[in-house]
Amino acid sequence: MRRDDLSTKCLSKSDESLYLEYDINFESKGEFEVQLLLAPTLNFNHNKGLRYEISFDGGTPQVVNFNGHYKGELGRWQSEHIIKSITKHQISQPGKHTLRFRVLEPGIVLEKILINTGGLLPSYLGAPESEFLH
Repeated sequence: MRRDDLSTKCLSKSDESLYLEYDINFESKGEFEVQLLLAPTLNFNHNKGLRYEISFDGGTPQVVNFNGHYKGELGRWQSEHIIKSITKHQISQPGKHTLRFRVLEPGIVLEKILINTGGLLPSYLGAPESEFLH
């Protein structure tokens, strides 16, 4: 997988929601894991949790509540200063695809996006930035 254009493509405000889109060039197809590294934000909205949507190529988005299970324990979030949220996505063919990330509640801080197409080794803040292609 190579990063085609990982600069912000679209930052739009409509219906009080923001989204980011990234063009990504996949060199293979299959089911891949997307890891979002998020700031350890508490679910300050009456313990409903903070949610986001993630999808590829305009497909049906997965809705993720990344901290709705929080009940006051800090543990890993406090020691690592990060929340890792993982989703799986099917990429049907190699080539250019568009990833969309959209927040559904305020207070979500996105630190980094990692896409595991195979061989991603564990590390504190993930792999180094991928190659930029023009």
